[in-house]
Amino acid sequence: MKMTERVPVPEAFVKRLQNQLGEQVAMRLIKSLDGDIHTSVLLNSLKPSPLFQEDHQIPWNMHGRQLRERPVFTLDPLWHAGLYYVQESSSMFVGWILSVLFGDRKDLACLDMCAAPGGKSLNILNHLQGSGILVSNEPVAQRNVFLRENIAKWGAANCLVTKGRPAEIAAMGALFDLVLVDAPCSGEGMFRKDSFAREQWSESLVIQCATEQENILSEAWKALKPGGYLVYSTCTFSPQENEDRLDQLLSFSSAEAVRLEPGVEWNIVEVPTQYGWMYRFLPHLQSGEGLTIGVVRKSGEATNSKLKKPKNLRACNDPEWDHWVKYSDQFQLFSPGSGEEYLLSSSDAVLRVVPLCLENLYVTMPGLHVGTRKGKDLVPGHALAISPYLSDNVRRIPLERSEALRFLRCESVDVPADTKGWYIVTYQGYALGWIKSIPPRVNNYFPREWKIRMQGD
Repeated sequence: MKMTERVPVPEAFVKRLQNQLGEQVAMRLIKSLDGDIHTSVLLNSLKPSPLFQEDHQIPWNMHGRQLRERPVFTLDPLWHAGLYYVQESSSMFVGWILSVLFGDRKDLACLDMCAAPGGKSLNILNHLQGSGILVSNEPVAQRNVFLRENIAKWGAANCLVTKGRPAEIAAMGALFDLVLVDAPCSGEGMFRKDSFAREQWSESLVIQCATEQENILSEAWKALKPGGYLVYSTCTFSPQENEDRLDQLLSFSSAEAVRLEPGVEWNIVEVPTQYGWMYRFLPHLQSGEGLTIGVVRKSGEATNSKLKKPKNLRACNDPEWDHWVKYSDQFQLFSPGSGEEYLLSSSDAVLRVVPLCLENLYVTMPGLHVGTRKGKDLVPGHALAISPYLSDNVRRIPLERSEALRFLRCESVDVPADTKGWYIVTYQGYALGWIKSIPPRVNNYFPREWKIRMQGD
């Protein structure tokens, strides 16, 4: 894919890059910023599928694929079903880092501090495989909306979405085995695909971002357990926003540098800092966009906080739930009020982290939404419909592609004459959402705010 009518790369950026990387490397990188844009996707490990098996696997992520051509994702029902997420291949390096740091450990308490739109959170959820807990935080209201949509589509029952400021999160104490800070930055790594990133860039923006990153990292460090790991990344090349920020962390007496060993053939550049190392993806060396990332460990041994069961959290052991939820005895139900019901996995990590989040943060999505009580009845939620935990007891109606697109446009779909009650509609065997047949009417429960507006098939 090519981007036409690109604005020029800022001259001050070119000069700094020449000083930083040397003229030859800098000019190769800058030339690549006017090259082709590559498309890659992250497959959902919670919903295994045979999608994109003929495409090239991203070397550092078994769930990543670089596509030979870019489909129209909006018109793909399986994208709406949450089987994959469109993500830069460079960002998928987070998945490899988790496997290096934690191996098979999955009952982890994780925090994604600046999470929207959510791609790196999805890498964490792929690693956790339903265990532990992820707090996916985004303080900006509109970005939090996009984050909730992407988390809901993934179908995890071990994730809270929150809208907390860094200081509010830090005030809860050292809770997390992993803190990921994918910080707001000047966006230099996105110059190939984003004209706005070129237009807004300035040397003053770099300084402004570095100041904000310093503040975020200071609070993020307080949220990290002794023995835990902080992963810091930006989509920029500036040393002020990367090496300087990592070294500032490593100047703490409790901070230890972590050196990674990515495959030599991956062409990831190891960048020595004063106290440690960072790893840089350069667009002329990889198919993805620019990224800089590093890891710091907090020294000491972790001590777990006490388990505390929040009120309104109960076992999912009512026989009714067997109709809706697969493996219902492995989950807990959280009822925040107004009839809403959310599913959360049963783990010590949940009981250590969730109560504190509910007490101290604005929680915008407290788990996987399974439905809303209307009197004695349950109106099932869309997140349950497309989750891997939907019970096999729920009746299903398969749709052809044209019918599936009609459903995703929130239009009526045709059903057999004897159909009555709640049904899941599917495409190629994968759930798309709920309908309720009340003959002669069929109500479409696909979320209106997510409906397809693009025409075509």
